[in-house]
Amino acid sequence: MSARQVLSKIARARRLLANRRGTVLIEYSSLVLLIAIAAIAVLTEVHGGNVTN
Repeated sequence: MSARQVLSKIARARRLLANRRGTVLIEYSSLVLLIAIAAIAVLTEVHGGNVTN
């Protein structure tokens, strides 16, 4: 295996890892957004839809 092939494989592995990190970040962001929406819905129910003090 030549040095060029090794560098190509390393570059490919780095791209795959970067893609996985981005995917995990998006999954966690989606989860946080879902929790925030649920919290807003629960708070709206608790206050009876009246958000003013």
